[in-house]
Amino acid sequence: MRYKVILSYDGSSFAGWQVQPGTPTIQECLQKSLSTLLNESIIVTGAGRTDAKVNAITYVAHFDSLSDNLDAGLLAYKLNAILPQEIKVHSVSEADSGFHARFDAVEREYRYFLHRKKDPFVRKYSWFCGYGLDVGKMNEAASKLLGRHDFKCFQKIGSDNKTSVGKLFSKPRQDNGLPCRGWRLSDVHDQGRQILKEYGAGRGRDANRRGSRQTGCAMD
Repeated sequence: MRYKVILSYDGSSFAGWQVQPGTPTIQECLQKSLSTLLNESIIVTGAGRTDAKVNAITYVAHFDSLSDNLDAGLLAYKLNAILPQEIKVHSVSEADSGFHARFDAVEREYRYFLHRKKDPFVRKYSWFCGYGLDVGKMNEAASKLLGRHDFKCFQKIGSDNKTSVGKLFSKPRQDNGLPCRGWRLSDVHDQGRQILKEYGAGRGRDANRRGSRQTGCAMD
């Protein structure tokens, strides 16, 4: 039987979602907890990989179990009792046999937070930007990027992503430390933060020319 899990986690103490030898990950913790409670080997598939120290809200995963009569509510309760404090399971529910947490995702939302004054209380959840940012240029860049584009020139060299096409739905706004919120459909590593950082620092055109030389694409 296939089950869907909705969870949130604080990734500050983890090396990301995916299992990695010798280092704690979210997937590993969830698999071990499920395997212990269900007394069988459980493999969990997530909606996507998150990097080290990245957090997630309403993250979707699925797993298969030999049992077809699990008390999903009780399982969620027990999971929260043994999982680390950084991981919260919101729900466990039965899913269709063909459901896939990654491939059935309609869209993924990525939020980037940065603060411009040193603050020990937000440092785990926001990027400290000590140099000046031109918010006007960031908004201008984001407005040009709204819609579906190929962001290959902002992708890290050597990336193993299958596509560099993404979609930006909203632009940054200034509000208590300048949170930047971006949506995208593809798994292009770090594209939203990189784009806005380059433009905010006044390097937008330089970044475009550099990207054009390296990848043959430009965002002007």
